Amino acid sequence: MSSHPETPAPAPADPRLLARIGRYSDFIVGGLLTLIGIATIVESRNFPATAVATDIGAGAFPTAFAILLIALCALLVFNAVQRRAHPLEPPALDLPTLDVAPDEAVPAEPPPTTGAEPPSFLRPFLGVVLTALYIAGIAWLGYLMATPLFMLAVLWLLGLRSPLTALLLTVGLTLALYLIFDVGMAVALPDGILFE
Repeated sequence: MSSHPETPAPAPADPRLLARIGRYSDFIVGGLLTLIGIATIVESRNFPATAVATDIGAGAFPTAFAILLIALCALLVFNAVQRRAHPLEPPALDLPTLDVAPDEAVPAEPPPTTGAEPPSFLRPFLGVVLTALYIAGIAWLGYLMATPLFMLAVLWLLGLRSPLTALLLTVGLTLALYLIFDVGMAVALPDGILFE
């Protein structure tokens, strides 16, 4: 027997609130990711140009992916609008009726509980916030400082709790991308205002 009082179980989420959020989630996510895409395009215009006249520049890749992100967000919002305008109706089923006397009726059993938790929008929201901070931070801190910080935060958000694994993934991917873009393709990655 423990002398500590038991902590009460968390209150279940209000299903009406979850339904209200769920109705607008595609619009919210589409809008936030579109803003991130626009911010990426604006920031990538400030990337340094290369000395090669025919080089497309360091900002071409982020701009292309931002345009793709904005297009996918537009498709997400378009589909959400279509679902609202033309909700799917269940097909009419022509089922045979059973003749059952009232005393033979079987009481309905409650549906089994799955034990599933209601959807949480906190982690996706934090992912969007981290991405926005990374986009802003790369201009100040530069690629080599902002990317490992961003990756460590995202790995933690995704549930990776092993410090050694997180460190190896972060350093390895940051170094690999640096070697591919800066060394291999001669695309200058941002140094950051603090280190210029």
